[in-house]
Amino acid sequence: MIDYFAECMNFILKCEGGYVNDPLDKGGETNMGITAATLKRARDAGLSVPERVKDLSQMGALLIYRQFYWEPYVFKTSPWPACLALLDATVNHGPGGMAAIAQRTGNSLGWKLDVDGKYGPNTARSIEKMTAAQPVEYTTEFLRQRKIYYDRIIAKNQSQRRFENGWYRRVRDLASMAGVKSPV
Repeated sequence: MIDYFAECMNFILKCEGGYVNDPLDKGGETNMGITAATLKRARDAGLSVPERVKDLSQMGALLIYRQFYWEPYVFKTSPWPACLALLDATVNHGPGGMAAIAQRTGNSLGWKLDVDGKYGPNTARSIEKMTAAQPVEYTTEFLRQRKIYYDRIIAKNQSQRRFENGWYRRVRDLASMAGVKSPV
C-alpha cells in the first residue's frame, strides 16, 4: 500500500495558503486551513501545537492533518487520485461535507446510500470498494458532485459567491493534478 499523504498535503497546503481571518469565511480564522477549533482539539488531544492559529507551523499543521483528516478515514488506503479528492474535501468541507459528497457520488455510480452527511460503516465501505475498483471514474464523479455542493452553498447564501472563483479553481487544480476531467 502506498501512502499518498505527502503528495496530498502538497496540494492542500498550496490551496490553503497561510494565515487568513476573513469575517465572511464560515471557517473563521485559519492558518494553512486549520481553524481555531481544530487547533484547540489538537491541543486537547496532546499534540504539541501553539495556542494561537497565527502561530501554527507547517509541521504542526501536518501533524493535525495526519491525525484528524487522514488516519481516521478509509481513503488513506484509497488509490491515487481518489485519496486526494477525498482528503481535500474533508479539509475544505469537514467530515460531514466530504461524507455527503461521497454518498452522492456513490449513488450516482449505482450504490444505494443515505445522503446524511455521516461517515459511517456503509459510507466507508462504499468509498473503499468504489475507489479500489474505479479510482479515476470515482474521482471524476466526486469532483462533479463537489461542484454541485459548492453551487448549493452559494444558492443558500449569496454572500458566499465571493468564494466561487477560488472554490472552482481548487476543483480545476485538483482535477489537473489527478489527471481527470474537471467539471468546471
